[in-house]
Amino acid sequence: MLSLTLALRAAAILLLLMIAFGYLNAGELQIKQFIAANILFILSIFGENNQKRIAVISLLVAIIILIGTIQTHLAGETTIVVAVVNSVIFIYLAIVAARSIKPS
Repeated sequence: MLSLTLALRAAAILLLLMIAFGYLNAGELQIKQFIAANILFILSIFGENNQKRIAVISLLVAIIILIGTIQTHLAGETTIVVAVVNSVIFIYLAIVAARSIKPS
C-alpha cells in the first residue's frame, strides 16, 4: 500500500488525467473534479507534519466525493465509467486514510 501522501498525490493526478481526457473527448471542463484534485494535492503537501489530522480530513473528503459521484451518476450527469473510476480511486484513498488513522 502507498503512504497517505503518495495516495493523495496519485488520486490528484488520476483526477487531472480524467479531466484532461474528458475535455479532449467531450469538450467540457469538469470544475468540481479540478477543485477536488487541487484539494487532494494541497492535503498531500501538508500531510507530512500532521499525519493523523490529514488522514481524517482525507477520509472525510473521500466519503464526500464518493457520495457526490453516486449522486451525479444517478442524476445522469456522468457515465458509468467515470463513476466507477472515481469510486475506485476514492475507496482506495479511504482505505489508506483509515489505515493511517489506526495506530501501528
